[in-house]
Amino acid sequence: MSKTLIDLYCGFFIEEAVGNNSFSFSDRKQRQIHVPAIKECSLNDIRVGQEIVFSEIEDGQEINVCGLEFHAACRWQDKHLRVVDNHNHVFFHWFEAVASGKIPAGLPLVHIDQHSDLRYPDQQPPVGHWSEWSLEQAFEYTNYKLNVGNFIRPAQHLGLISEVIQVTGSNDLLKPLPDDFILDLDLDFFAPVLDYIPFRQKKHFIQEAAAQARLITVASSPFFMDQTFALQVLSGLFNEQL
Repeated sequence: MSKTLIDLYCGFFIEEAVGNNSFSFSDRKQRQIHVPAIKECSLNDIRVGQEIVFSEIEDGQEINVCGLEFHAACRWQDKHLRVVDNHNHVFFHWFEAVASGKIPAGLPLVHIDQHSDLRYPDQQPPVGHWSEWSLEQAFEYTNYKLNVGNFIRPAQHLGLISEVIQVTGSNDLLKPLPDDFILDLDLDFFAPVLDYIPFRQKKHFIQEAAAQARLITVASSPFFMDQTFALQVLSGLFNEQL
């Protein structure tokens, strides 16, 4: 019997130098990171967890950060909304949404983030089209080959998405939206480094995009964003009526 999203994302640790656990692995004391289970819930149920989900050495200091208690599969208005901590997990949700018929393959991606996330992984997908993959293969690739900065190019390579509209600064908030697209939001777009962009301006653009998107994926980005504040932003964006 094939596994489901809930079966695969059941909560586990990555102990090898792969995926998000590969950063500065040989120099760190923290040798494992946690990947939370996914839970069907409302936005109000999402909480900060106590397990370390990202570890890195920066300026000679080891930084270990906690993420979400669980990833969330929510409904917002008439569409699916998925909330993860480390951003590469959205690759799996794009695949699952296409493979299950929730959305068509090849939609544009509107990517709102302080980073482009357009690096190439060390290992591109071994096959040429998403239809040749199982859900289990997408899960393995997401967690053990991808990291927070290189998940978009493989999605294009497989035909899951087409063009990428990058929204990483104030001028990008003036870009027109396509007619049909996936919205991918990294909550670090609200981190202090981008405080020069008025909060209301960012919020308005995101709410307009969310109202039009076919699928919404959100990353809380623990290494770049205080998680309590990230969840406050999330609530402010999606718990209000448009």
